[in-house]
Amino acid sequence: MGIPVDVSQTFRKGASKAPNMLREVFSKLETHIDGIDLTEYFIEDIGNIGVDDKIETNKFPIILGGDHQITINRVKQIKPQNVLILDAHPDCEDSDGHDGVSRRLAEAGFNVYLIGPRVFSKVEQEYLNTGKVKIITKDQVKDLKNVYLSIDFDILDPKLLPAVGNPEPDGLEFREVMDIVKEVAPNLVAVDFVEFTPVEKDNDIYLSIAGKLIYSIMAEVVKTHV
Repeated sequence: MGIPVDVSQTFRKGASKAPNMLREVFSKLETHIDGIDLTEYFIEDIGNIGVDDKIETNKFPIILGGDHQITINRVKQIKPQNVLILDAHPDCEDSDGHDGVSRRLAEAGFNVYLIGPRVFSKVEQEYLNTGKVKIITKDQVKDLKNVYLSIDFDILDPKLLPAVGNPEPDGLEFREVMDIVKEVAPNLVAVDFVEFTPVEKDNDIYLSIAGKLIYSIMAEVVKTHV
């Protein structure tokens, strides 16, 4: 499903266009991934919903944002035991926007874990020092159960994918992200993808990379849940 919203202030706007743009590129991608052919499984596109709408399905939710703010209501509805966020930023500002997602989820009582943040404001560092949101490593994710996974595309290095709301240098490689996902995949209950934003040049290439990451993660979900 898509949640095409773009309500938070960011370096580059346009995340609301991502769900429909990603759908357009899916048909051009290879569906046979790491031994799984996605065409052999019933994957239903239920269209776009609003940021405040409930998910009316008992199937595994794969959610296309939209800016990162969409994660808050999805987590509150699904009520996972743990939330794992892959993001270049800790999103621990005292904010109701995309830059405060981790903090607001922790304040709502969820266990929030981060992998990959590499830029911190003073306010965010102070909040992280309280331990209410924890930064962990790949080796620790296997211990998390009943996990909602949120992928901010800026987790990837901008040399691979600069078409994000707030690109930051020194990001992860595609394979490094997938190594993390493979560790946590058996324990996932939902996945969202956020903060892809269009750019003027080479956008088809970046859509393809983003789409390949979504398909690769979908293959891991199928492998471990079907």
